[in-house]
Amino acid sequence: MDNLGDDISLCLFRVAQEALNNAVKHGYAKQITVALAREAGGVRLQIKDTGIGFDPSARPEGLGMVSMQERLRLVGGKLAIRSTPGQGTVIEAIVGYSQQGQIRSAS
Repeated sequence: MDNLGDDISLCLFRVAQEALNNAVKHGYAKQITVALAREAGGVRLQIKDTGIGFDPSARPEGLGMVSMQERLRLVGGKLAIRSTPGQGTVIEAIVGYSQQGQIRSAS
């Protein structure tokens, strides 16, 4: 994708890296789908797995989810997590467009 900017590209890469690691290490996922799409309001990264899932309202023990949220916050994005024990997990990282039509950058 063009015009993402280095800070957003790195952010989305690190979020994907952490989500993939979590899906394999903690979720025991057998299948993982990664999608990156440009949308009317910005760009969406989605990582969906068929792992064991978890209760998103439970406090995470590690720093993975917190670091993903913080990385996205720094570039004006947000993190959405949907998971149910026994049914896998969907993690979405969303970064929106500025008023000028360019993807927002932290710099």
